[in-house]
Formats: sequence, structure tokens, C-alpha cells
Amino acid sequence: MLELSIADQSMISAGGNATGALQETLDMALAAEQLGYHRFWLTEHHNMPIIASAAPEILIDRVASVTTRIRVGAGGIMLPNHSSIKVAESFRLLEALHPGRIDLGLGRAAGTDPYTARLINPSNDFKEENFPRKVEELQAFFADAAMTSRGPVLAVPRIETMPQQWILTGGANASVAAQWGLGLSLPHFITPVENTEGVERYRREFSPSGSFPQSRVSMGLFVICAESEEKAELLQKAILMTFT
Repeated sequence: MLELSIADQSMISAGGNATGALQETLDMALAAEQLGYHRFWLTEHHNMPIIASAAPEILIDRVASVTTRIRVGAGGIMLPNHSSIKVAESFRLLEALHPGRIDLGLGRAAGTDPYTARLINPSNDFKEENFPRKVEELQAFFADAAMTSRGPVLAVPRIETMPQQWILTGGANASVAAQWGLGLSLPHFITPVENTEGVERYRREFSPSGSFPQSRVSMGLFVICAESEEKAELLQKAILMTFT
């Protein structure tokens, strides 16, 4: 069965402001829940004046608080910007506040330009091989298995259920998702190419986990709604100018 979900970037409309854009995000989440959508994800972007939220972990709590059923999450947290324990603790807290409704999508990009990324995390060396290591660290903090030379370190709070985790990738990190039994989410709106090889590798290598007894794949697409085809084409051009 195909499940429809929404990833919202809280974009500021022409003549609008951040407060209005965030209210539109809340209104969209309420409408999505009423219409039967399955998930509502928030994104992480930095140094982009057109976007109202650079902190999805804060907005997730607000969206989950005004809804009752729909799953809410990050699509995603850009892992190079954050320490693994901080991500684990933030999403453990969200799961404690909204049990069984929190998703954590993980991306390997910074969601911004290199100069801003360096300000966000001065230790970011932009090496692609760091992403699998940080995912491994994160799994240890979610499994209460993180160790240091002085002993174990526990991410808090202690909770009974864990957020569902997804790897956001064009296919390069499909094996990472498979190794840890995480969901695979393909951002077609960023890399609009068919990647059956990555999906096939993910399904072939998948190890079942508590969150996902079977492999799960989602795909993110830009969807434009307007009163006419002409207006839709204008919106499409604006989006392409922003993200290409």
C-alpha cells in the first residue's frame, strides 16, 4: 500500500515573514493529518533567507503538539552539523514527549554552503567516510551501548520506544541503511535520477531491526499545487532557481 507523506521546508512567501511561514507549516500539518497523510517531516537548511526554520528538532515538537496521530520527524538532521550524542538525546526527548510518532531522517550533507557549515561545526572536515561512522555512533547511543575509555555513556532520557530512523541518500549510503536496519529515503527532488541499483542493494543487504522488520523505501518529490498550469510553472521556476 502506498503511503503519502509531506516534507515541508517552511518557505517564506513573497511579502511574508518567518512567523507566517511557520504558522503555514502548522496549518499544513493539521490538514495533512485530517486528510490521512502518514508522516510530516521538517528539513534542516542554513543561510537561506527564504526558509524560516533551521532547527527541525524544535519545530517537530510544535507540530507534534498540535496534531494527534500523524508521525512527525526530521527529513532530515544533517549529521555532519551535530554531535551524535546530542542528536540521540534530542530525539529521545521528542520520543518521550510523543511516543510512537517521531521519525529521524539522517543526511550526510550540511544543508548549506561550506563556509556556513564550518561556522555551525568547526570540526567538520567534509569527508564522506565520516557519515557511516557517525551513524554507527548514533546507533550506540540509541542502544545504550556507547563506550569511552572511562566507561559507558548513556544518552538521556531513558525511554521504552525509539524514533524510526531513515537514511536520506541518493543511493551512496544505501548499505549503511541496510546494515543498521533503517529506512531508506531517496531525495529525488535533489538528485532526480533513477537509482534502482541502490534500492536493490539496500533490500539485498537489509538486516531487520526493532523499527523495521522489513526493508522500507520512500522517495521525496517536489509537488507543486496551483490554481492554473501557468501559475504552477512559475512556482516551478522559482523552486528551481532556489535549489539549483
